[in-house]
Amino acid sequence: MSTQVSADRGVSDRTIVIGLVALVLVLAIPYAVMGPKFILDDWFTVYWRSTRGLLRTSDQLRSRPGAWLTFVLEFGLIGRHPLAIYLVKVALTAVTAVLIFYVARRLVTAPIAGGIAAMWVVLPNHSALEHWASTMGIQVSLILLLAGALLLLRAADAGRAPVAAVACFVASALCYEATLAASVLALVVLPRLRGRRTPIRTLALELAPLFAAAAWMYAHSQHEKTGWFSFGLVFPAHFGWALTPSRWMGQALGIGAAVLVVLALAAPLSPTLRSRDRTGPRLVLAGVVLIVVGTLPFARYGIDPVALGDRANVVSSLGSATAWVGVILFIWDRRAIAIAVLAVLVALCLAEHVQRDHDYALAGRDAAHILTAVGQQFPETPKGVVVVGPRPIYHHGVIGLIGPVNQAARAYLHRRDLSVYVAQKPREFSGTPPELRVDVHSLAQHADAAAAAPPVTIARP
Repeated sequence: MSTQVSADRGVSDRTIVIGLVALVLVLAIPYAVMGPKFILDDWFTVYWRSTRGLLRTSDQLRSRPGAWLTFVLEFGLIGRHPLAIYLVKVALTAVTAVLIFYVARRLVTAPIAGGIAAMWVVLPNHSALEHWASTMGIQVSLILLLAGALLLLRAADAGRAPVAAVACFVASALCYEATLAASVLALVVLPRLRGRRTPIRTLALELAPLFAAAAWMYAHSQHEKTGWFSFGLVFPAHFGWALTPSRWMGQALGIGAAVLVVLALAAPLSPTLRSRDRTGPRLVLAGVVLIVVGTLPFARYGIDPVALGDRANVVSSLGSATAWVGVILFIWDRRAIAIAVLAVLVALCLAEHVQRDHDYALAGRDAAHILTAVGQQFPETPKGVVVVGPRPIYHHGVIGLIGPVNQAARAYLHRRDLSVYVAQKPREFSGTPPELRVDVHSLAQHADAAAAAPPVTIARP
């Protein structure tokens, strides 16, 4: 990647920023029209807010103080208004896209920087960040990471100590620890890309707050690190079938992407592949590095980087956007092929965006239907746990409710004595006495009732 930004002609930075914001808003319209609703942890947080008070809206004060503050502002002040929360998330997505542009603009030309930001917006490999209300803390973490990178580059250009950048990196980690590795990489690499070598002692002082934050997060982690990250899904999540509504089309896309990525990475080493402009191969390399650095923090966390689990791509999605733009630049000499590849990629990603909008809308409706059905079938609290089944309802990996959902039922129905469980396996449902079962196959008849259900008023502390 070039350390000098060449003079650009044509589109101004301001025009690109306006275009990025417009792109985010256009892609946000379908889900807003479908009607955002709460799923999974959202309902638990609504319950905690209504029963514990504003400052205990979230239990992450010690483990992720930044995320705790985000939850307090999101669910504590906005409350049970999923559309309003979604609009805030759309605004955060727009801010993220603009920051991606300004960070990249310090390293490459404006059109390329705009392309990277636009590609990140279009790629559906971080859909949980846009659709799931409970991921707002992760969005804020990403914004703080990018703000820190921008401040770091500015400090390097001005020859100043990156105090503000380090503060942003630490704040980012305290929202979501997955950005720690990327922050360390930024402090080591970005000043060098601007032609400044940081003395070892100075670098150690800059990294010390991040190591302190890492120690805090490790000591107060809420998650048991059991199992391993689904590393086999990393490539499909960023270059293959997870970007498309069709598995076979995604597999074809993945094969083509793998060939082009390998050729781009090999280009600097091969006289036959070496191009006059090395920006493309360098962007591919930078993208691959970001994907690796973004994935490693989840190594001991059993999560799939697709569907609801694609929140794990909070950093690595920056890498895939960078790599895809690098691939297009790598084959840009064959203009027709490059444009065709770009058009196919964008078309598939947009189709998957619509699919994801539909998946999350259905999952939210499922949650409302389940809770309404429980309330209607059990006007009086039964002696035992109500089990909903016979199996959970997934929409391409997205689900409204699963497992113990006591808090969700109590928040939705204003009844603090209900115990409800959404069966994860058919035998959990079949082993429950018939009088305690709610069959999900009968939920369609409750759709109108769910839509007409009275709103839940969140009690003030």
